[in-house]
Amino acid sequence: MKKFKTLLSLVIVAILVISSPLASFAGNGNKNKAKENIKQEKAIKEKKNNKNKNKNNEPKKDKVETRLEEMDKEELENEDEDTNENEIEPEESQVEGVEDKGKNKDWKIDREKIKNEKKELNQKRKQLDMEKKDLEKQYKEAKDNGNAELAEELKSQVEDLEMERAKLKEERKELQFKFKEITRNKYTLEELDKLKEIGENLEEEDGEIEVIPVENIIIEDEDIKFDAPPIKKGGRTLVPVRTVSEGFGATVEWVAEDQKVTITKEDVEIVLHIDRNVAIVNGQEVEIDAPSTLYGGRTYVPLRFIAEAFGLEVNYDEETGMIEIEKIEENINQEETEK
Repeated sequence: MKKFKTLLSLVIVAILVISSPLASFAGNGNKNKAKENIKQEKAIKEKKNNKNKNKNNEPKKDKVETRLEEMDKEELENEDEDTNENEIEPEESQVEGVEDKGKNKDWKIDREKIKNEKKELNQKRKQLDMEKKDLEKQYKEAKDNGNAELAEELKSQVEDLEMERAKLKEERKELQFKFKEITRNKYTLEELDKLKEIGENLEEEDGEIEVIPVENIIIEDEDIKFDAPPIKKGGRTLVPVRTVSEGFGATVEWVAEDQKVTITKEDVEIVLHIDRNVAIVNGQEVEIDAPSTLYGGRTYVPLRFIAEAFGLEVNYDEETGMIEIEKIEENINQEETEK
């Protein structure tokens, strides 16, 4: 019996020894199975999330993730706004430059257009003047010959021509105002402000000075821009000599010790002395209607004198206050010339 108990104990121990690895294997199997189950559940969850993402464009997130993404989005938007602002500024200034260029180009094109229109008007007016002169001659002859009926008819024709001439004059005045606008468009706002400031200083310097708007000086064939405003004093129009002379293609030399200005263009040499009514043109003394004078550190000279010295005509329209400078051969407005 004792032997039987011993044998039974050995059998039980053997069974326990054998069953331990199996239990361990089973445990590992359960663990692996659990892992597989977790993977399957995760795959199912991801599949659902993908479906939701396709359906709702984004997966469902918890509140913290959502808030973090919102904050990131806001920061990105702010950065985009800053970037856009930084990009807009140079683009605007670049557009401004393009507009200035376009504007500059436009005013030159407009100027040529108006010059052609003016030339046509001048030709029409010249033709009318010739016809009028001829009719007036015929009218005088008819009247002298006692032909009252013919004289009356010719008189009526002369009056019709005068009406046409008056219309042309109005059309020409409209062109003047267009020219005025074009002239102003040559200047930037900063340049106009600077001219205004200089003008105010000149008027304070001399109470007899009247500043003339730069757009009132119409120079058809040159791109002259004043760096100081033209002025009127004692009924005479004065302009800064360097700006105008160089604009007409001349060279200007200032000798401070002698207080004189020498202007040279091709075969013309003009010498002006400050506060003197005499100029020396090609070695000959010429009396001018107003002395060269220093205003605001600039030498001002009579506009008429300097323009005529360069072979140009100055025409003053008292009604509009505008002054036109043009080639003598193109001018036909002697009655509007400044006196």
